[in-house]
Amino acid sequence: MKVDGPVETLESPILHHAYPTLSSYIEHMNRYSSLGAEMAVANDKRGFSFFNIVVRPWATFFYNYVLRLGFLEGREGLLLHLYHAVYVSWKYAKIWEISRNAKAR
Repeated sequence: MKVDGPVETLESPILHHAYPTLSSYIEHMNRYSSLGAEMAVANDKRGFSFFNIVVRPWATFFYNYVLRLGFLEGREGLLLHLYHAVYVSWKYAKIWEISRNAKAR
């Protein structure tokens, strides 16, 4: 990689706290689940099915927590990956809601 300018080594790590509070994370999940649902509906994806509402969130949790070793992150990892599974269920519920409302018009 080529860098235009001086390069130096950091003396301490950069700590990035994207979601400093649970409230900020829930707001983020709500916003992004809505955006994801709108994008999915624009691409003609269906939301309400047993697979999307029940299986997909748990499969997401299993993939991130077990296969990607999220359990190594302790309690925070458990909560983060459970919340991410909730985000997935919200997204598909919102896809269903948007699709249902569009058909009612």
